[in-house]
Amino acid sequence: MPRSVEEYPRISFPEDVLEHRVDGELWWVAHTKSRREKALAVLLERQRIGYFLPLMKKRYRSSGRARISIVPMFSGYAFFKGSRLDRYHALKTGHVANVLEVSDQQQLVRELKQIQKAICLDAPVEPFPFVKQGNRVRVVDGPFMGLEGVIERRKRSDRLILSVDTIRRSVALEIDADSVEPVS
Repeated sequence: MPRSVEEYPRISFPEDVLEHRVDGELWWVAHTKSRREKALAVLLERQRIGYFLPLMKKRYRSSGRARISIVPMFSGYAFFKGSRLDRYHALKTGHVANVLEVSDQQQLVRELKQIQKAICLDAPVEPFPFVKQGNRVRVVDGPFMGLEGVIERRKRSDRLILSVDTIRRSVALEIDADSVEPVS
């Protein structure tokens, strides 16, 4: 039986988790066991631990029918915010294989805010091989204004690649190349 949208965890808890800072709380990256990202998010919310789990729609065909599934944008990873005790509680859920420390907290938050903006605008995103270098651009016009990433030029369309350096993963979204400028 198909799940209703209400059965999926929220993308973030609390909703503004990327906006507020609390002394003593750090961002952590949970490297989850296989296909356990959403279950971890549900348990973190029950324990009142803030998290960010970017989800996306994935279209596929099954039994001749088009179907849509809600899947984590970064398979095998979830981001949570808390103390070292919260880290311990996340590990004890049974859904986490390892917890990665984040060396640059501000950079991670900047990168996650960009991913969040793309999700909030309901942009069609797709996983993309990790991109660290390339022509960095900033979107200066349109709904994606303010996003920064690497531009990939193609024959028919251009894509903006958004990366999360800590986990070495990227996602791509289509963009109008006329709406970007190089970042110096």
